[in-house]
Amino acid sequence: MSLSPTTAIWHQHTEDALLKSITQGEYPYLGLYSSDFSSKSREFLHKQTKLKNKPVDEFILGLRKWPAIYACYLTLHVAESYGDETGREVYPAISQAVFASRQELTTHDRKALWLAYRRACLRLGLAVSSRQSGTNYMVNEYLQQSGVPVNYVEDLVKRMIRYAKKIGLPSDDNPQAIQQWTRSFADKLTSSVSVTVRNAIENDEHGFYLRLFLKLIDNPELHAPELELEVIMAKTIVEIGASQLTGARHLSLPRLLWLDNGLAIELPAGEASTWQVQLDDESITQAGKYELQLMPLQTILYKTITLSDSNSKNKYSFNLWPDHRDNRLLVFSASGEFLTHAQLSADNASLALEPGHYQLVSRFKPTGLESEVECLSEEPNLYGFSLALIPDQQIVLQRGPASLTIQADAKPYLCLMGDSYHDTKGHEVYASAGLKIGVSIPQDYLQQTDAGYIVRLVPGELGEAIEVTINPVDSQILELDVAVWAAQWKSGVARLLIELKRTNIARPIARSSVLFWNGLVSVENANQFYCDRMPDNLLLEESDNAAKYEQYVAYENVNIRHFRLCFQLSEHKKVSLSWFVAGVFMSLKDYSEHQSSERILQKNTPLTVNSVSRSLLEIFSSTPGVLQLGAFSKPIGHKNKTLRLHISSLLEYLTPDHHTLQFTAIGSIVAEPLLNLVTSNELLSFKVSRAGTNGCLTVAMSLSHLVHVFRLTAVDQLTGKRISMELVPDDVIGLQNADALAYVLTTANESGVTHYLLECLVTNWDAGAWVIGLEVKVNNRWGFLCNARQDHYAFGLSINASGTSLLPVDIEALLSLLSASELLPILRRVHQALLICYAQASWDEITWLKSLWVYLVSRFSQQEGELLLESLHLAAQYPPDTASSGWVPILSLGATIPWIFSCPASAYKGFDHRKENLLLAFKLFAKLNGGVAALCSQGIIDDIMVVSFANVQAVMRGAEPKGFSMKLYAEALNSEDISSREGVFYQEDWLPGSGDFLGALHYQWAVKKFKNNYIRTSLGNDFRRTTALGLIKNCTRHATVGLCTEAVPDSFKPFSLGLLDKLSIDEMDLLADEEAQLRENYLVMIQFLAAFSLVCRQDVRNPGVLKLFINELAGQVSNGLNELHGVLGYLLFIGEDIFAFYLLLWEIGFQADRD
Repeated sequence: MSLSPTTAIWHQHTEDALLKSITQGEYPYLGLYSSDFSSKSREFLHKQTKLKNKPVDEFILGLRKWPAIYACYLTLHVAESYGDETGREVYPAISQAVFASRQELTTHDRKALWLAYRRACLRLGLAVSSRQSGTNYMVNEYLQQSGVPVNYVEDLVKRMIRYAKKIGLPSDDNPQAIQQWTRSFADKLTSSVSVTVRNAIENDEHGFYLRLFLKLIDNPELHAPELELEVIMAKTIVEIGASQLTGARHLSLPRLLWLDNGLAIELPAGEASTWQVQLDDESITQAGKYELQLMPLQTILYKTITLSDSNSKNKYSFNLWPDHRDNRLLVFSASGEFLTHAQLSADNASLALEPGHYQLVSRFKPTGLESEVECLSEEPNLYGFSLALIPDQQIVLQRGPASLTIQADAKPYLCLMGDSYHDTKGHEVYASAGLKIGVSIPQDYLQQTDAGYIVRLVPGELGEAIEVTINPVDSQILELDVAVWAAQWKSGVARLLIELKRTNIARPIARSSVLFWNGLVSVENANQFYCDRMPDNLLLEESDNAAKYEQYVAYENVNIRHFRLCFQLSEHKKVSLSWFVAGVFMSLKDYSEHQSSERILQKNTPLTVNSVSRSLLEIFSSTPGVLQLGAFSKPIGHKNKTLRLHISSLLEYLTPDHHTLQFTAIGSIVAEPLLNLVTSNELLSFKVSRAGTNGCLTVAMSLSHLVHVFRLTAVDQLTGKRISMELVPDDVIGLQNADALAYVLTTANESGVTHYLLECLVTNWDAGAWVIGLEVKVNNRWGFLCNARQDHYAFGLSINASGTSLLPVDIEALLSLLSASELLPILRRVHQALLICYAQASWDEITWLKSLWVYLVSRFSQQEGELLLESLHLAAQYPPDTASSGWVPILSLGATIPWIFSCPASAYKGFDHRKENLLLAFKLFAKLNGGVAALCSQGIIDDIMVVSFANVQAVMRGAEPKGFSMKLYAEALNSEDISSREGVFYQEDWLPGSGDFLGALHYQWAVKKFKNNYIRTSLGNDFRRTTALGLIKNCTRHATVGLCTEAVPDSFKPFSLGLLDKLSIDEMDLLADEEAQLRENYLVMIQFLAAFSLVCRQDVRNPGVLKLFINELAGQVSNGLNELHGVLGYLLFIGEDIFAFYLLLWEIGFQADRD
């Protein structure tokens, strides 16, 4: 290219000016520098173009000699032509720049121009497209550099604001979240949006527009006045009034994850959301939670997973397996996030990925990788393996003639090498000890400049940023040891931001970040964090069950399964990491009835297993070992601390000799039993009758399975004698045994249904009140008998020594000779038998058991000592784990003898090690002997309680409190900030501990438990719930509470805090009728329980008010005391936590005011 002196001077002057703007500017795309390229410069180049003999060759030469001028000139042609929506083709615009006409470019010319243009952009330090092959890869290069035309910026900003209001915003120091937001936003841009804008956002690999948006949202006044893009963006932000987004750095996007060799959905935090999860044809509803939640899925082979948020109205889809062909695979990131699906093909299919580490799940075993592939499932065939890609690397997956070429993008790459640890929510945190940063720069980047590169490390609030200069000679990964620089920073957890840039360019060309624990050396047993320096930003007071020890941070109480560490990342941002304490822990995730629920499992819990079970068993072990069940064996605690098993998959391993899931730690020879697995067998019919002539009691049963053995377990409720027998149907020897207690006959087998007749020879049984449970062995597995709702079957046999039936009155006559202490063991057996949910046909056969319970309880008068304590223990017991989740026991000790709640505080002893929620209050009652001040000074009750007393200053100096005020207490509770600890509400086994009692956390936890119990028991309890609400209404109308609390100080009023939620009046007005009614039900039930507990504790001071209260209530229901006991039992069952809270509150209030 021969230039005149004037033209050469112009080129050099213009190149230097443009080069300065581009290299020192923040904008990564040439189209955004249009203001630096004057119209006169464009006219001059246009004239020069017309004079060229070989336009393409000379333009390529111009890109090499003056990259800023010619790349900018070409980009502006593309941006303006593509942006006016009239001529959307890129190549006509390029032709106009190269030929000054619409002359068509040859394929060779197009590729040569693209390569020269890309290299020019690289020399200028601009963000180039990472794709150098595939569909439209050359066009995308030009479009990426074009950016969003200025006339579309206002519309783009408005859309960004609307979307940010729905899903939140990421932090600027989290590049991965910025990419996630940008991808999601691009997916939501509809056809009504300019194609130019859509392409610019889709190609914005570094999230430039979002980062600029984040900067201007916080400080719109900081826009550069000379840059039109920023001026328009800042002006639109101010005009729209987006100040509510300031500082809102909380991203609420769901993710599909590959976690512990299974799929899981990560739902973002947000209690206002209700998620509809569509798994192909199956739909599941999941309520949003305060913190993000993981929802493990039952299978891997879904075609499509769709998530819909009722709050934001957003919908998210993940396309997984298009079909079940054995050439398919799924690709997940190193952290487990689902990226895409792919397939092998005889046509050599290709897949472009960014450099990095990946997890792949395939339906085939790739040739040559057999040793690296893990078999995840044999039926269907599923395999898992990992891949690591450096920039521009190719890896070919092959099986037979079909193959897939995986091409790594040619872009700079940053990675972390070191020990990382995952908490229970999937958060990954890196230890500083041994941590290294890997840097890889593609060859074409290195070839376009002689400048070096800088790695910039930003450790959040832990210290100053550090810049390290590197001069790589090839694209191999260069390792940098972080420990050298980490020693200069404070200890603690931070988000470590890593940026890579050229030494002569201001903006970064690659960014990445990780959670990073500076000072962390190692982690033992997945729960002891050994540090060379204790973390400075650990907020121990906002953590849960956490403690600092001499060399490590760990849990405080081994009896609480979780502990949570809270760290202050910045002034307005915290992060919480949750971990299990030492041991083996289990939970059951159930997806039946289109709902998702989780239940904590204690060791030795009986767990029902059947072929149609929709439950997932989740097991965590801090210690490496093996899970075993007969022929089943699975390692746990090595690489993966958590193992997830489909309950139905364990059915094939169950045998009469192997029905206990066990854990054996490495190096141990002793197996620890975890779960007792039982099967359920549905009865099609059940009828009990008493034959008059031969003294037989017969039970007719029908099943759709052949029964090999029946097992009867009989317990005499009066003596505790226990008999167990196994009966083979049609056993000839058994039938001929005249002393046999029972035998079984097969009476018919028709249409796949088998009919059995169980006959009990009554005259051979000892006298007693027998409750007889039934189990059967089917397909060599023992299981209980139940109906479709999983209600159990049993029958009764109440006889005297001659085999004649005992009536309830006869049993009562026998028991009348016993003292109350002698009746206690009988009550214990009867009460536990009645905690089981029986099928209606069985209830009809054991009605005498309910009569027996009522008689026993009536014999107990109010007294202290063993009777009180044992009655409370029984009142706090829960139904067995095999019971339906909606089951509420028919009879309630607390409702029938409420005096167990109204004894002097000193009478309640021995509850320290009990875990039942109802007994929480009584754990502290015994401590009240030392006075309320002792509970305050020892930090047992929340400090917020102090401000509710009239002598608050004196109490703070150690004096006994006086003058409790409910109004002051409610105000203090409402103002207490518990936001950092609200995650405990979703830990099923969490209980308030020292420092929590009577604080906002304790109260809101109790309210949350009440709401959950109300919903969980909704099915099957309509009558009791309706009657309870009617009773409360009558109670209010007749001023029953006021009648029974006349002697209570006015400062105690109102008797309920009423702090159900934080909805404003306007928000309450917007509730749907059903939601408003549900909220009203919550309020009135909690108010009643608060008043009931008040009367119980007042009765200690004013004997007789509890009896008056109960009598008044009995007069307000149709069937008197019997119906009232059922209603009170229901309320105490669903509201035991709120009732216990108020029991403790009123006892302290009375002691401060009356004692």
